[in-house]
Amino acid sequence: MKSLGYEESLEETNRLREQDNVTIFEATVHYENLFIRIDVLRRQGNVFDLVEVKAKSFDDEEEFVGKRSGKVSKPWKPYLIDVAFQEYVLRKAFPKAIIRPHLMLADKNAHISVDGLNQKFKIEKNKGRTEARMVGDVSPAALGDPILIEVDVREYVKMLQTEPYEIGKKAYDFEGYIQALSSAYDADQKIPPAIDCGKCSACNFKTTPNDDAAGLKSGYKECWKEALNFIDDDFETPSVLDIWNFRKKQEFLQANRFFLRDVEEMDFDPTKPTQIRQWLQVEKTVAGDAEPGVFPNFDFVRALKAALEKDNGTIFRYAPHENTVLNHIARQLADSDEPDRDELIDWIKTITHNTATGHIGERDMIDLWDLVKKHYYQLDMEGSNSIKQVLPAMLNSSKYLQDKYSKPIYTSRNYTDQVWIQRDAAGRVKDPYKLLPAVFDDIPQDELEKN
Repeated sequence: MKSLGYEESLEETNRLREQDNVTIFEATVHYENLFIRIDVLRRQGNVFDLVEVKAKSFDDEEEFVGKRSGKVSKPWKPYLIDVAFQEYVLRKAFPKAIIRPHLMLADKNAHISVDGLNQKFKIEKNKGRTEARMVGDVSPAALGDPILIEVDVREYVKMLQTEPYEIGKKAYDFEGYIQALSSAYDADQKIPPAIDCGKCSACNFKTTPNDDAAGLKSGYKECWKEALNFIDDDFETPSVLDIWNFRKKQEFLQANRFFLRDVEEMDFDPTKPTQIRQWLQVEKTVAGDAEPGVFPNFDFVRALKAALEKDNGTIFRYAPHENTVLNHIARQLADSDEPDRDELIDWIKTITHNTATGHIGERDMIDLWDLVKKHYYQLDMEGSNSIKQVLPAMLNSSKYLQDKYSKPIYTSRNYTDQVWIQRDAAGRVKDPYKLLPAVFDDIPQDELEKN
């Protein structure tokens, strides 16, 4: 239809719909305070085919349902809930009609039979709306074999219309959910935001720095400020939403672990390459990465080798990170031209293990994290196995450690006669991490950890 105005489009749709056999593009339908535009509406007597066109590719209907949940899958739910709502309004407007909802999608199994097909459609903005302008010959013959597929989605629409829905903590059936939303819209009543990482990541109401400078409001920031008490500076801090392909975002938010600085190595499985990559992203982001242009790995291994090969004592580590990194550096060395690469690789193998090959070095590092998980727990750890929780808890519970490290006996390359047992006003042992010198003289450590 050419007319885009509310009243005009309704009048034109009603006029066209009087025909027993008709196809209407952008058909407008109204029921009570609900208003929809249907991409394609075909009427054949008392049968209405509702077709929603989506710029999404399709392979098999098995994609629509989650294998474990048996419900409509998350990737397809936004598309199908749109169709379910349109089907509801159309059914209410025409209670005696047979409604058949469909999705029109790009067929993954189709083959393009003509060259330059994409050049026949140009995307343009027209009065705030995005439109596709046809260019040149767009006859069926010029477009070649069909590459779109029309999928009957009645089964999945019915599934969504029988599911329960929530607003706040109140449950609704599908019709009640629509009525509650429409009533809130009519009353200009704001619904308290519920943070959902999947939806927030794809939020259409985010602003760019230019938008902010122009005074435009961000619906995304508004929700997070209201629901999570965020301030403007928090949006500049790397968060769990930034982690590539990370499926625990919602879990982390529910545990009040919003930022990358709250993420720890033990949150990732070192046997899975994807999670190794995710931890690397977190680690480098929080650390601000290394000096640009400097590759430290090989010099690091040389220095580590020089420090550890002077004796045959036990080497301890906490969590798998050291083992994972050293194995990674060994692979980098194998692809390098370093003159001592074989020597360094052989030495790395002596202190590491490799689950992929089954190799275990004769001096394989001992993981104290694994020991803690299996055999040690203190209430002060608050359920965490992070070394930053475990060490202060151990110092507060062990008289032996308190007696030993309350004396100036700790000396290393970085500390001379360091006293680690220091107490606060309540008599508890201070967190030893708080005793470390500041990274920057003009920035307190507590302030640094917030950013």
